[in-house]
Parts: sequence; structure tokens; C-alpha cells
Amino acid sequence: MPHLEPTYLRYIYDGLLKGSIHPENAAELPEGLIGLYEEAFDESQAVQVRQKLLERFAIWALLKKEVSAAFVAEVLGDTEDEIQDFISKYSAWFNSPESGKYQLYHERLNVYLLQKLNEGEVAKLNTLIADYLVQKENEAQQSESVTYCFENLSFHLFLNGYFTGNSDLFAQYCLDDNFKKRQFELSGYYDWEEKMMTLGVEYFSLKQDSICHQIVFEKTKIQFKKKDIEF
Repeated sequence: MPHLEPTYLRYIYDGLLKGSIHPENAAELPEGLIGLYEEAFDESQAVQVRQKLLERFAIWALLKKEVSAAFVAEVLGDTEDEIQDFISKYSAWFNSPESGKYQLYHERLNVYLLQKLNEGEVAKLNTLIADYLVQKENEAQQSESVTYCFENLSFHLFLNGYFTGNSDLFAQYCLDDNFKKRQFELSGYYDWEEKMMTLGVEYFSLKQDSICHQIVFEKTKIQFKKKDIEF
């Protein structure tokens, strides 16, 4: 028996439950995983409608963890009801590891969706996320978006560097002690800072930027900070 993707199996399961797919009619089944995905992007749709749909999916493909409908609505400038309706319509594409938060169901789905857009379009969406998160940095009250900012802003700035070549802000955060202090306050450990330093070393070493030496030094210091809280 060939391996079937979880998203495809879930689509079949949900369809049987809802009655939209009948087990005796194989013609109603999509042509494998890609057939399932392509059904959503009907070429007869208006270009604007199809693009909007792609952008909503691609935002989730770029995000590093499950988030709420409200989070994505703020990033895209949509209403929460619009995003919630979108999730409900394409529920088979989503998983909800935490109540009220969603992520795309399979890594291959992330890749497929991002490949439907050109690099410039992906870069624009990633910039939307990064700009939104930067605005959250100085909010005192902890929230979903503030937590996501301090955990994953570095990843989106890392991507911005690759897409646009502009890495000034990424370098700034890698060396910002106040930002790293808040990372620790929110997480209780140094994992978020360590991920940021790892991305920084990877990016700036490839650029052969001298700032890489400073980031390597900051990364080394994390080991000593870990020991301080372990004893």
C-alpha cells in the first residue's frame, strides 16, 4: 500500500463524516495530495480572490508555531471573523495543538503553498510578519503576539536578510541585551536567545560580516548563563 499523507487521509475522513464523499464513488476523491491542494486554487477564480487565498495560507506556512485567528488577522489587516471563517472552510488543512490556535497540518503543505508564490511575494508576507512583531517589542503586557515576538522575531528578520539583503535590524537584535533579557523573563530559560544567536552566526558568517565574531562571543556567554541558573 503506498504511503498516504496525513492531510489527504484527514480530508477523506472528514468528507465521509460530512457526506461530501461517498465510499462507493472513487471519482469524488482528489488525485492524491496535490490534487487535494489544487482543488482550493481553482484557476477560474478571480485573480484577486485566488491571491488573497494564497496569502492567507502562506502566512501560516511562514509562521514558526500555532497562532490564533486574531494574530493572523492583525498581520494581514483582516477581521478576526474573516480569518475564522477561512479556517472553518479549510479545516482539513489545519491542526489545532492548542485550543484556539492553529497551524498547517503538514510540513509538505507549507512547502507547496510557498512554492505557489514567487520570492518577492513571500518576502513581502514575511516583512508583514516582521514589521508587526517589531511593533510588539515594547508592549509591557504579555500576550500571544508579544511572546511570539520574543521567541521568533529573529527568524523572520533572518528571512528578511536573505530576501532583501537588509540585515541591520537583525544584527541590532542579536546584540541587544534588553531584548535578550526580556526573552529570558518570558521563557524562563535561554533557548530563545540561543536560537537567535545560532541564526545570527549562520547568516553573518555566510556574509563574511565581522559582526559574526561578536555574535559568536555572545553565543558562548549563554553557556555560562545557563550554569548560573542551574546551580
